[in-house]
Amino acid sequence: MGITTYLAIYFIMWWITLFLVLPFTGKSQAESGDVTLGTVKSAPSDPKFGRIIIINSIVASAMFAIFYITVEVFGVSFEDIFTFLPKFG
Repeated sequence: MGITTYLAIYFIMWWITLFLVLPFTGKSQAESGDVTLGTVKSAPSDPKFGRIIIINSIVASAMFAIFYITVEVFGVSFEDIFTFLPKFG
């Protein structure tokens, strides 16, 4: 695979892990006890987007490193996945 493919895979992993990281990174307004008028109680009280992006990038980089080692070092390809699945039909 080329560098463009790996960049695309990292980009996809980064967006997927963003939705995994978001629920664990802060308190809601209901939990902090300070609900701003006009917002829902489940809105974050102090989002800290910089911290979320850094944590997300670390998690996505770790996942991408595992993927890269699996593909490049161990030589597992997309076609190899189907050898482990049962055959239907």
